[in-house]
Amino acid sequence: MQNIKNLILWHRGSTMIELMAVLAIMGLGIAALLQTIAGWLYYAKDTENNIKAINLAREGIEWMINIRDTNWLRFSSDKANCWKVDWYLAACIGNANYGNNTLGLNNNVQSGSYVIFSQNGAWFLSGATVDPSWDIYKNNFSVGIDSAGFYTQTGIVSTPCSSFLQASCKTVFAREIQIAYTATQTGTMQVTSTVKWLDRRPQSVTIDTVLTNWKSNF
Repeated sequence: MQNIKNLILWHRGSTMIELMAVLAIMGLGIAALLQTIAGWLYYAKDTENNIKAINLAREGIEWMINIRDTNWLRFSSDKANCWKVDWYLAACIGNANYGNNTLGLNNNVQSGSYVIFSQNGAWFLSGATVDPSWDIYKNNFSVGIDSAGFYTQTGIVSTPCSSFLQASCKTVFAREIQIAYTATQTGTMQVTSTVKWLDRRPQSVTIDTVLTNWKSNF
């Protein structure tokens, strides 16, 4: 009789051990599955941010092309001097020294860092200060989404964008347009569009091009 009781107790103990082992294995499997799902979600979000950043960087280049082309249209009588004028000021016509600081004129697009904004249907540049600190850099070059759902770098609200808020909000991105000229290349403008964001680690996308005043010969 005692042997039967011992056998029953042993069997119960073995069952408990087996159950605990099964639960432990299931727990490890669920943890691994959750970790895999979390990795997939992060990878999907990271891919989405990369695609958005590339499009924002391309947009910066396209806007600079738009500024040049708009100058060509507005000042068709003097494409040589007016192709890179800022704020579309007609004083550039016939003035080869327009933008020369020694004359008190500084309305050509100068070398430096900028954000681009829209006003009355035209694109304009606004100078911005580069700072190595991410927080200051983001504040200087921050990208938001306006009430119509378009990306903007002016009038940005502080409310962060989310899956539920896709307008009148502030994105995780910052975009800087860098303009540079070389002394040996006249009629050319080096444009670099850089988009940065912070997502677990600092990330960035850079696209550059050289704009030329090829219409000056026509």
